[in-house]
Amino acid sequence: MNLKSHKSGKWRKLGRGLLGLLILLGGWFDWSLWQVTSSALSYNLPDAADVIIVLGCTPTTPTQPGPCQIARTSAAVDLWRMGYASNLILTGGESGKGIEARSMAIVAGQAGVPASQVVLEEQAHNTVENLRYSKKLMAERNWQSVILVSEPYHLYRARQQAADLGLEVRGWWPATSGISWQNKNARTIMLVRDSLALMLYESTAWIASQ
Repeated sequence: MNLKSHKSGKWRKLGRGLLGLLILLGGWFDWSLWQVTSSALSYNLPDAADVIIVLGCTPTTPTQPGPCQIARTSAAVDLWRMGYASNLILTGGESGKGIEARSMAIVAGQAGVPASQVVLEEQAHNTVENLRYSKKLMAERNWQSVILVSEPYHLYRARQQAADLGLEVRGWWPATSGISWQNKNARTIMLVRDSLALMLYESTAWIASQ
């Protein structure tokens, strides 16, 4: 075999390997997108839980909650009013536009939730941290069970991450009034983005387990 044909064979093998990898990644993405999309509008509420965890997102300014924050916190307040839980944990740290939890507290306060029934978690910068730090706050108060609130596209991944952290998730509730869900283009982008985030989380968890 001459050098030219040897190099050509190596490139063919490399090409087949890359093609196989792309097919594998494409199938994995399709599966993740199906999981996120098919569960997006599902919900499960128990008779009661100890606390409702509202997952953080970015405010407009430090004193002006963003549309996502208004949608999520308002959905949680609806559950609170219906008696599904007596307490809220609003979770999210510094975003560059203010501390997320504090902005959501504005929404909860304006809706009539007493400050004594609202706990702020002000450190988290991603969903896993939202849940991990909230779990610590729950342990300090002897709270066991939670209902998760976020946009529909986010809830599947959040439920997986909560389960991996050992949280007792009794229910979840979709916040659908925000622009990221009401706007078709924004909704599509967020479904794709969260599917990719799910893949990243699963791959990171798998590597950590090896």
